Amino acid sequence: MPKFVLFILATLVMLGAIAPSAMAEAPLRRELDMMKGVWKGEEKVTPPGKRSFTATRIKRVGVFESGDTYFRIFVLDSHTYDGTTLKYGTFGVIALNARTECYELRAYGTGPIVTTPVTFNSTSVQWDIPMPGGVNNTVLQVTIDFSTPGVWHETDKYVVAGQAPVLVAEMTLKRVKDTNWPETAEIHP
Repeated sequence: MPKFVLFILATLVMLGAIAPSAMAEAPLRRELDMMKGVWKGEEKVTPPGKRSFTATRIKRVGVFESGDTYFRIFVLDSHTYDGTTLKYGTFGVIALNARTECYELRAYGTGPIVTTPVTFNSTSVQWDIPMPGGVNNTVLQVTIDFSTPGVWHETDKYVVAGQAPVLVAEMTLKRVKDTNWPETAEIHP
């Protein structure tokens, strides 16, 4: 097993996201399998008060699981591609919290490390990321729609209490291939 995967598991156990005693009792959960694979497409970003721009976005979602009856950890990463260079964007881990029996995202990026609940149904996934320095409980609401097979349609909105949400990014990605990541670390545009 790669050291990277062992590090993730050890971190999640230490943080209480995975309780070792619960791993043997929990059935294998497949609710988020729709996210697995390598995804590529265009993203339009519209920062408030600034010019919008487009970028090619590549996302990988892999699964680490212990056997077929224990637990699963979804590992996500996101990159932009400018035609010649692949640039790191964000990294996240989605795991079932053994204490709350709810999924949580632990996200790492250019800002603070964030842990937030993940909600989903059969065709969509959503989480809210608290914005640093945000007033009135400002969050970045990320919603991913999978209602069209093989398509990842994501909208990112700033949500401020008492105001209409503001769309700041939207992307439509196509699933381009399977991945065994995080077992294999390479990503190719």
